[in-house]
Amino acid sequence: MMEIIKQLTKFKNRKYNKKIEINLINDINNKIKANKNNEHLANEMWEIKTIFLAQNFYLIFIESLYKKQYYYAWCTLEKCELKINELDRHASEKIKNNYYFHFLKFQVKRWQAIYPYKLFTSPEFIYKKVRCSICNEIISPRGNCKHIIGELYSGEICYCTVEEIELIGIAIVKNPVMKSNVIDPEGKNKNFSGLNMILNTLNTPFQYWDINYTKEFIPKKFITESPDSLCPCGSGLSYLMCCQRKNGCLIPHMQIILYNQDIKNKLDTHLSIELKISDYLYQKKYS
Repeated sequence: MMEIIKQLTKFKNRKYNKKIEINLINDINNKIKANKNNEHLANEMWEIKTIFLAQNFYLIFIESLYKKQYYYAWCTLEKCELKINELDRHASEKIKNNYYFHFLKFQVKRWQAIYPYKLFTSPEFIYKKVRCSICNEIISPRGNCKHIIGELYSGEICYCTVEEIELIGIAIVKNPVMKSNVIDPEGKNKNFSGLNMILNTLNTPFQYWDINYTKEFIPKKFITESPDSLCPCGSGLSYLMCCQRKNGCLIPHMQIILYNQDIKNKLDTHLSIELKISDYLYQKKYS
């Protein structure tokens, strides 16, 4: 346990090491199994394991960005987000306050907002036969399973194991359950310059930064969209039906705020650097 704690405290000064991760995760999984009858201790070990995985996913994400592996980085960031969501629900304040939980929770949303991914596929299923991952019972209104999906039991999150499933449709959505289902993730129309600018501007990948959403008026002579293209103002209408007859457009862009503070300190002083990312449509401000 001491070695994994050491890794957690060195988060901003270490690199991802797959061999170390495998060894430490195997070790803590064995300890969780050995303490199944001590739910409190098993759950504490689960917290340590999960924040370690969340940190590692973030490290892999940053490495992938530097390598310009944008889609792989995006999928890894989603894995980090899922671990953070589990910790948000189940972890103690000790874990949250000592091992960079708040930093990860804050920055994951900001990185996701900068990505040019706006449309996703969302499959619709009928689950015909599912089992509980804890007791292996069939989940049904008349079943014997008393476990709650998403709850933590003796170091293990309860989830559904799907055995029979029917696909009934696929929708195109803007806010998917599975963020990895990006439509054309490496397409020529995807602009990753915002990610690169932020990465190159940060003093360290572990520096806090935020987004201030603003709009800027762009004169008509500088707008290159065709009449049938989506209007750059972000209305969702075609340029022809929206702003083509106007003198220009109010185009969303983002002001990136770099907080000139150490990762553990409060965000009370900051350095503002404006990065105009006019290709990105405003969606919403993340809280």
